[in-house]
Amino acid sequence: MRDLLMSDRSVWRVLQFATAVVTLIGLLCIPSQTRARLLAADAGSNSITLNWTAPGDDGDAGTAAEYDIRYSTSAITAGNWNAATQVAGEPAPQAAESQESFSVGGLDPSTTYYFAMKVADEVPNWSGLSNVVSAATNAEEDAPAPDRSEMLRVAFPRV
Repeated sequence: MRDLLMSDRSVWRVLQFATAVVTLIGLLCIPSQTRARLLAADAGSNSITLNWTAPGDDGDAGTAAEYDIRYSTSAITAGNWNAATQVAGEPAPQAAESQESFSVGGLDPSTTYYFAMKVADEVPNWSGLSNVVSAATNAEEDAPAPDRSEMLRVAFPRV
């Protein structure tokens, strides 16, 4: 009878330990609720500059591991996130509360674009969708007229 009691107690301890491990893993795998807050700062004919304050790895502390910035010519939602165009060359995240900026190039002139981003930690656990901002690129500028003051002067000899 004593061996059976010890066996039950051992099983109980293993179950308690397993429950604690599963709970801890569950807590570590909860996606970050920290989201970047985007602002569209400046527009050219083929680019738009985005600014944001860096979120942390865990809330407002630490440094996130990765950014995923996307754009579309229609409003971005969680439902169409995967269809939006992912930009290349996003900057490495800076420490929480740092001011960050990134210029998205290769855009068409006179077009309204919508931008959003997600942030990942080292696992990677991805945040929810940031706010969605929109901005329009400027009309394509005409090529500047040549500067005539720099033109070469040719002199012909007098006869």
